[in-house]
Amino acid sequence: MMPSTNSISKLGLEEAAVKLFQMGIRSATDFQKLCNGQFNGLQGRPADIPSNPMMYFKEISNFKELLKLGQKLSEEIQVEEQPEEINTDERDVMSYEDLKQLVRKYNVTSIRQWKKIVKEDKLPGSFPSSPQAYYKDFEGWDLFLAPKASRFLEWDEAKALAKSVRIEHGLKNAYDWRWLSRQGHRPAELPSAPDYYYTQFTTWKNFYGLE
Repeated sequence: MMPSTNSISKLGLEEAAVKLFQMGIRSATDFQKLCNGQFNGLQGRPADIPSNPMMYFKEISNFKELLKLGQKLSEEIQVEEQPEEINTDERDVMSYEDLKQLVRKYNVTSIRQWKKIVKEDKLPGSFPSSPQAYYKDFEGWDLFLAPKASRFLEWDEAKALAKSVRIEHGLKNAYDWRWLSRQGHRPAELPSAPDYYYTQFTTWKNFYGLE
């Protein structure tokens, strides 16, 4: 399996869904093969894709829903991939790298946000609304968009917070952590499945600061 590191921010739901669908993932079984380095000759799961999307993305309830979203967005992107007329001199259109810098300056982190900000004409300068169709050096939405900050704390900080939460709520094991999440008491800075999210996770006792 390709190693996953917490220093690499994970993609948002839309970008992850598109990336997996465009990689050819069509089922949870395909994803598991990807994680094991056994899918279509690929080395393993990209580090910017969470190891357990169902646990990481609260907006979806099953893998089929994730792939349907990826298919829908991919089809929308394909429809857009037609030569587009730009109402200005071609020489005025900013370069791909300049547009990437602009996207980062305005912190555009999702395909949906890109479409919205373009529709509302909130970005200055002359550029195509479908960069994936216009620029030959377009690298993919995950590299074009501004990176998202990690949703969760790094391991050491997560352990420190988990210890205080454990003391406050009397937690002892995995079941207690799931209960805490269902009750809505889990801190937003910690994942619902730390045993899946953190590669450093060994035991719940260790996570709770009991050993």
